[in-house]
Amino acid sequence: MIMGKHLSCSATRTIARCHGASRAFTLAESAIVMVLVGIVLGAIWTQTAAVQRQNLLNRAVDQIREAADATRGTYANQNPAATPTIAPVLHPWSTDLTSGSLTITFPSRPLRAFNITLTGLQPEICIGLVASNSFLGPNVGSAFAGTPPAPPVPTALPPNETRAQGGDPTNVFLGAGTGTSAAWTDVTNLTLTDVIAASPGCTSISFFYVM
Repeated sequence: MIMGKHLSCSATRTIARCHGASRAFTLAESAIVMVLVGIVLGAIWTQTAAVQRQNLLNRAVDQIREAADATRGTYANQNPAATPTIAPVLHPWSTDLTSGSLTITFPSRPLRAFNITLTGLQPEICIGLVASNSFLGPNVGSAFAGTPPAPPVPTALPPNETRAQGGDPTNVFLGAGTGTSAAWTDVTNLTLTDVIAASPGCTSISFFYVM
């Protein structure tokens, strides 16, 4: 047994030194393995986080579409005496209505238009929602007023505004700032690069629809 162990080392090494070398080699191997495991786990975590972010974006896009379709289906042919009030609901990133919500509001009566507004967002979510919403319709081109988190309201709807098809919003706004510095930015016709430049501090996004 001693001969076997001795043969596994160089002729000038003692058995004790061989054992020390074996232990050192094992520790080095363990360190390399730990580094590799860390890299693999980091890559898995990054990929999982990216998938989760995309799933939340997809859920939000579906929620916005469904809200637009339901609003049109319910109110498109109505001219109520009073503007209806629809209770806010949670969106995929909100945990309660104080941290963020999705609201549907009507800027005019008769009901010719409405906003779907999401509040309590992060700038990267604003960008993701704009990038994910490839369903924009033609820009209404009206002047809008209002400050976030209150949705942007057109100062006047065109007499024969272009009707968007398939539930598409005609304008998209990013809201940032608080108090007197709060403002909406219409990003409807901007490139994604320009949207990113316009998004620092974004906490709200509002989609404007005509009926």
